[in-house]
Amino acid sequence: MKTVHHDGRTTLEIEEDDRKLIDEIADLTAPENIKSQHSESNHRLKLLQDAIDACCTDRHLNYGDPEDSFACIAEAWDWWMAYRYPDIDWSFHRDDVPALMILMKMARLAHAPSHRDSKVDIAGYAACWADLHAKQTV
Repeated sequence: MKTVHHDGRTTLEIEEDDRKLIDEIADLTAPENIKSQHSESNHRLKLLQDAIDACCTDRHLNYGDPEDSFACIAEAWDWWMAYRYPDIDWSFHRDDVPALMILMKMARLAHAPSHRDSKVDIAGYAACWADLHAKQTV
């Protein structure tokens, strides 16, 4: 997938390889293809599907692409750390953002372990983090 900017609009182009991967995921997660009817696996699949829906659909229209969004967040954190701790040289990278956001969600789960949305967010951040690394090695 890639973002295309044209006439002041941002759109997401899904390339053929991405479309095939999305189709494969859709096939694997289709109810008729789920082999196990155990509630545990259905909960896992639903959580993962919710994470896929959150980070692989049109969320970029609200927040931008994860790469750009994470870079912006890293810059904001750099600014805050420089303001708060002027004697320490801080520098966050966009790869730090999903890792630290996962840690934040884990801290929230320590207080509310049954909070499902935090678990969905962790899966989404992990997927975006993996995507960042995959794009760096291409």
